[in-house]
Amino acid sequence: DIGLKLAQSVRTLDDCVEQARADQPVMTNLLESRLIHGSAALFDALWSRIGPEHVWPSAEFFEAKMAEQAARYAKFHDTAYNLEPNIKEGPGGLRDIQNMNWIIKRHYNTRSLNLVREGWLTEGEYAELIKARDFLWEIRFALHVMTDRCEDRLLFEYQKDLARQFGIREQDINLAVEQFMQLYYR
Repeated sequence: DIGLKLAQSVRTLDDCVEQARADQPVMTNLLESRLIHGSAALFDALWSRIGPEHVWPSAEFFEAKMAEQAARYAKFHDTAYNLEPNIKEGPGGLRDIQNMNWIIKRHYNTRSLNLVREGWLTEGEYAELIKARDFLWEIRFALHVMTDRCEDRLLFEYQKDLARQFGIREQDINLAVEQFMQLYYR
C-alpha cells in the first residue's frame, strides 16, 4: 500500500547454496539476509554453508564486485562529477558504500561489520563515511518524496528545490543550487 518493492522467495538450504554458487548477486543478497522470525539454527546453517570456504571465496567475490563496479561506472562515463548524477548507482554513490561493506563482510565472513575494529578505517574516517552515506540517503529520500516514485537521478529540475529543502540560500557568489551540488560532490 505504501509503494515499497518487496521481494521474497522460499528455498531449501541446498537451493540457497546452489543459487548463491551460480549467481554472485544472489550471494550478495544473502550477505544482507537477516533472521526476522524462525529457526536461528537453520539460519546459522545457511550462513555456514555459504561461507567463503564453500561459495565465492573472498578474492573471487572481490573480483566479481570490481567487474560489476567497472560496468556500472562505464554507464556513468567513469566520473562522479556528472551534472545530473545518479546518487545510487553512479561513481561515489550509495552502491559504492554498499559494495565496500559487502566485500569486507565476505572477506571476514561476518554478518555484522565494524570497519574500525577490523582496521579498515579510523574513527574519524568512519564518522565521515556515515555522514556522507546519511547525506546521500537524505537526498534520495527527498527525491522519492518530491517525485512520488523511486528516483535516483539528481536532475536539474530537482536541484533547486533540493537546495531549498536542505536550507541552502543564495549568496552573492554562488547560487543555492551550485552550493548544494558542491556539497553533494564533497
